[in-house]
Amino acid sequence: LVFVALVFVSGFFSHALWRGFGKPLSDHKVENIGSDEDGERVKEFHVELTKSSHIAGSKRNDELAHYIANKFRDFAFDEVELKNYSVRLSYPDSDRPSSVKLFDSAGEVKYSCRNMEKPLTEFEKNNPTTPLFNAHSKPGTIKAPYVYVNYAHPSDFELLRKHNISVTGKIVLARYGMMFRGNKVQNAAAAGAAAIVLFKDLSSPQVTERFPNSEFAPSSAGERGTILLYVWFIHSYSFSFYCCNHDNSFLLL
Repeated sequence: LVFVALVFVSGFFSHALWRGFGKPLSDHKVENIGSDEDGERVKEFHVELTKSSHIAGSKRNDELAHYIANKFRDFAFDEVELKNYSVRLSYPDSDRPSSVKLFDSAGEVKYSCRNMEKPLTEFEKNNPTTPLFNAHSKPGTIKAPYVYVNYAHPSDFELLRKHNISVTGKIVLARYGMMFRGNKVQNAAAAGAAAIVLFKDLSSPQVTERFPNSEFAPSSAGERGTILLYVWFIHSYSFSFYCCNHDNSFLLL
């Protein structure tokens, strides 16, 4: 069961300073909102929300839904209600996590990627998060030659075709950036690739230091997300989406 309250928290408040699409509120209103901000309280909320894994549908996700609801009540919201919805989700297999291995011509493993980040604190050592995964990926094992495809943009595959480099039946390596990961997967499949490996590019010249010395994630950090391509419906200034009810009908939120 997934609590919808969690879904809206970041989206609603991150866009609270914007009216419509790309139209900021007046400087006066922004200044007034900023003047009421309590840095220590914001830090307290963020620590509670992020201190441990809270993948959708998990026990921790449930706890945070009630935590947020109680905070809303403390903030004197007129009415706060939690509703349960059945949503189609996929989860990583902790017993058999995803892995990426590089073999030499003799079939020996020369490199094996980590499926978890290096813990940075004692708390993280004792409270491991979920293995790295992309939700709604097809399960399976692929062993094939690989081709680097930059961002997996259609223009990247077109450039490879111009140089007579085929990705058909191969594993393509693509770095994050420029577009949604789901589009990268879609583009790779359209080009005939058997699988895609997405990785974070650490060579950005704009990033000179990483956590804990800056706000940028540590080099061992990985992304988790979905490759599912959603159809978003725009209603005035907000986005809506569908979720599945118990009778498998769909409800527009």
